[in-house]
Amino acid sequence: MTPTELFANMPADLATEILEEVYQNNKPLNRDLLARLAQVKKMRPVAIQRMPRTERYPEIINILKNPLSAAMAFQSISSWLITKQEPMLVDFLGHLGIPHDGHGCCDDFPENPPSRETLKSAVDFLLTKYPQPHVAVYLHAFNNMPDTCWDTLETLLADDARLKFSP
Repeated sequence: MTPTELFANMPADLATEILEEVYQNNKPLNRDLLARLAQVKKMRPVAIQRMPRTERYPEIINILKNPLSAAMAFQSISSWLITKQEPMLVDFLGHLGIPHDGHGCCDDFPENPPSRETLKSAVDFLLTKYPQPHVAVYLHAFNNMPDTCWDTLETLLADDARLKFSP
């Protein structure tokens, strides 16, 4: 799933959690999201800033569902993952035996992806330790990066009902 598809399918409370993290910890991205919302609504940015976050988040989520907003959707999800979900990132890469910076970020992924069994074991481990929607967002976002578009993980994401969002 692309980042925009993730925003279209994830639970609204999780999308709101992601936007709240951006608001709290990523001011430049938050300004970009508010500017985009102002442009879409044909309002002045200052008027958007005065809106309660509970009113503007659903509108921003709708913008992030649009394929034209793929970069902002990816940045929002990435910001949330790196800031709030670091232990899950560390656990996943550690379970796969992929060297990382200790914070769940990696510059060099292996040429050959881990085996299906190894990936399934890592997924099972994450699902025992972290909320299902968080794991699903992370794994879909992870596999959407250019360096990690692994067919084996794509198959797991498509086949494992635990990695899907409820309608």
